[in-house]
Amino acid sequence: MSTTEAAMTCATHLDTEATAFCRSCGKALCAGCVRDNDGVIHCEDCLAEREPGVGPEAASHTDEGRKSSPPKVSSSVKDRARFKASETSAEAPSPFLAFVLGLIPGVGAVYNGHYAKAVFHVVVFGGVMTLIGSGVSGELDPLLIMFALMFFIYMPIEASRTAKALQRGEPVDEFSGLLSLAHACSRLPAVGIALIVLGFMFLLQSLGYWRIPSLLPYWPVSLIALGIYMLYRHFSESSR
Repeated sequence: MSTTEAAMTCATHLDTEATAFCRSCGKALCAGCVRDNDGVIHCEDCLAEREPGVGPEAASHTDEGRKSSPPKVSSSVKDRARFKASETSAEAPSPFLAFVLGLIPGVGAVYNGHYAKAVFHVVVFGGVMTLIGSGVSGELDPLLIMFALMFFIYMPIEASRTAKALQRGEPVDEFSGLLSLAHACSRLPAVGIALIVLGFMFLLQSLGYWRIPSLLPYWPVSLIALGIYMLYRHFSESSR
């Protein structure tokens, strides 16, 4: 039993969920152990101390009576749950602000706390725009322009949807909306390897050993590598 579950269990009846807490000692109470004294919740012992004329015999309820009446959730428990929900909502990012910041490549993902996704957005959008501006893509320019436009529209929408999911308290995958790379990264650090390769390529470009546009004719190799990786994942999961 976890600490949270123990805290929400009646201190007297361990198999019953607590619906309130004693105002004096803070003991967790179920519906059958609650003693209401002019709107103030007490346990049986604290009420006997405050009101000497009220003893355990006069204030106690049998288990049959407790089971026959449905437990009532006290206002204090409701207030705590409401406060916790409002606190989670206040800490979550704003969907509108995430959408606006998502118009800048990578910024919307950073606002949502997804830094690896932000790097992916910057690399993809920046790389495509570099190819279009350099003029080396030739006949592929229309296709690259369409891809850049679609990706530009995708980024703010994805950032807004992620912010809404975070507001609802749902667990959001770092690469939600993209390929399911998070599961792969648990076995293979794909993002780290990709960043190392890109950094090495840009370093060679800066040192003058080669020009990155000269690699453009070999871009289908990335599709082949992706297909091999997907087949590897498929057969690996099937063999389990």
